Amino acid sequence: DTTRRMVHHYRAEARRVIWDLRDNRPEGEALPAAVENALRRAVEHRGIQTSVRVQGEPVALPADLQHNVLRICQEAISNSARHANPGRIEVELFYGKGELRAAVRDDGRGFQPEAEGAEAAGHFGLTVMRERAHRHGGRLRIDSKPGGGAVVEASIPLPGVEA
Repeated sequence: DTTRRMVHHYRAEARRVIWDLRDNRPEGEALPAAVENALRRAVEHRGIQTSVRVQGEPVALPADLQHNVLRICQEAISNSARHANPGRIEVELFYGKGELRAAVRDDGRGFQPEAEGAEAAGHFGLTVMRERAHRHGGRLRIDSKPGGGAVVEASIPLPGVEA
């Protein structure tokens, strides 16, 4: 059963990747614009207020790193829009010395991040986001509690930028 649920999750992820490949975005779209477009699409017709804020000086990222940070943001945004019933979703991209932080915040119903059995129930989103951050030497922080909104933040070292 767990394997079947994992396959279902990864099939959904593959469909999302294929859809993104078919997307008519200009080649080389910067991360802030890509995140803003993903956020707009996720909340379309849902009445959720949104904002994207960029702090620091954006730098060009290797394609694989940008892809994974975008996917982390998309998963967190999608989870919020589908499950949290938020009034607002905010995304912050912080380009610091030697580090990129991408945080998705909502004012929704929140959840218990350490909930036992999430993977057994077919929910692999947090695991996949964590794996994407770790792939680039980063970490994923989740701050949420039932009734208290949620923050999902990836902190990833920037290659070639001194700390």
